[in-house]
Amino acid sequence: KTLTLVGLGEIGRSLARAARSFGMRVIGVSRTGRRVAHVDRVYRVGQVTRALGAADFAVLALPLTSATRGLIGERELAAMRPTAWLVNIARGPIVDERALLAALEQRRIGGVILDVFDEEPLPPAHPLWALANVVITPHISGPSAPEEIATIFNDNLRRYAASRGLVHVVDRSRGY
Repeated sequence: KTLTLVGLGEIGRSLARAARSFGMRVIGVSRTGRRVAHVDRVYRVGQVTRALGAADFAVLALPLTSATRGLIGERELAAMRPTAWLVNIARGPIVDERALLAALEQRRIGGVILDVFDEEPLPPAHPLWALANVVITPHISGPSAPEEIATIFNDNLRRYAASRGLVHVVDRSRGY
């Protein structure tokens, strides 16, 4: 099986490592296109349709910026195999929800797992709830338990005290 990761930051790289341990072929998409450990091939964002076309599973793990808003639309979904599953653990507006709904209703992709939406929580009357090829989770993919957050904070506190670089730093110039 092939996993395509759109976004090769810390989350994407962790997913690549895990997928490789299961014997999966891993394809990545990033701004730079630079090689990454545990990833067989890396494409630049402009080649996202090519990467999606090779996927059995595609995971979105990238920030929402002006460049990524609507990145996955009709053309990108049409490039996917009819058996492929899309997983969005990033931000809802990265995917064109209307195009996704059409692809799901017409069974042009196998299905979708959504942890994020354009509007959260997803309204009770939203048509995604009625589709059998949709799995919905309530925006729970990130660390939210106090002990998980405390671990990150404590690690950064030790790094700061030792004059070392911090992890999970927001780069305002990039928008995330």
